[in-house]
Amino acid sequence: MLEFGKAYAEGLILPIQNQIDGINTLLASDNINLDTIQEIVDAIENVESYLATILVNDLTTGGVTKALTAEMGKVLQNTKLTGTIATDGETQITAAAPEDNKVVSRSKLFNWWAWIKTQSQMISGNWRFDGSLNFGFSGYFTSDSLRFYIRALTGKRLYLGVEGLGSDSILIDSSGVQIVHKVTLPTGTATTPPLILPNGVLTTTPQNGAIERDSNGILWETHNGIRSQIVATRFSKNVDPGAGSNFFLNIIAIWEILFQQELLEDLAKFILQA
Repeated sequence: MLEFGKAYAEGLILPIQNQIDGINTLLASDNINLDTIQEIVDAIENVESYLATILVNDLTTGGVTKALTAEMGKVLQNTKLTGTIATDGETQITAAAPEDNKVVSRSKLFNWWAWIKTQSQMISGNWRFDGSLNFGFSGYFTSDSLRFYIRALTGKRLYLGVEGLGSDSILIDSSGVQIVHKVTLPTGTATTPPLILPNGVLTTTPQNGAIERDSNGILWETHNGIRSQIVATRFSKNVDPGAGSNFFLNIIAIWEILFQQELLEDLAKFILQA
């Protein structure tokens, strides 16, 4: 390295030194005339021209035969690192600090990242998470190419609500969805109804308060353990005639029998009169 530096320096300085030696020789000569003066001027111009080709006044131009100017040396002096390692207190800051040109080591960078994760942050730009975003030990956000998921972990409950209310509005767990507050359906239009119950299969065991729609589109409601068909009259029909009380149907049946007997009596009276 020392030999290379010596050769490099000689490669830059020797041509200039030769020019200067030639100028000194001409100046020491007793034979001074116009030609000699011209040679001195030409030699000086050659030195200036050579210096212009080897001196660089910026920190970006490269070249093994180039040298920095004194001004660039001052820039390097003013911006060089001190080599002092910044402390955790100097890196874990929440406000702007003046530049001190200190070095941040890998351990201090690790400590800073561990610290920054414990701080509240206001994110003003867009962040993209290609994996799940976990929240403690209760749930996470994730997505695929079509859907966005908010999920509670197995055995946990997902709450959706509005700050300021006494309780959350929607509770979701393995038992289903519970709506705590009032539900207001949208106003129906000529093309869109406010609520649709799709056709399905009736539950094996009737559940009080349930409203269901069977595979034929017939609606059923259950109360007091009895599931009854919802019809367009003030009467209802039990899905199972043997289940529970069928009071209204019994009344109808009795009325039909009485009505038929009355017709028969009227017919007999008419025949006898004839």
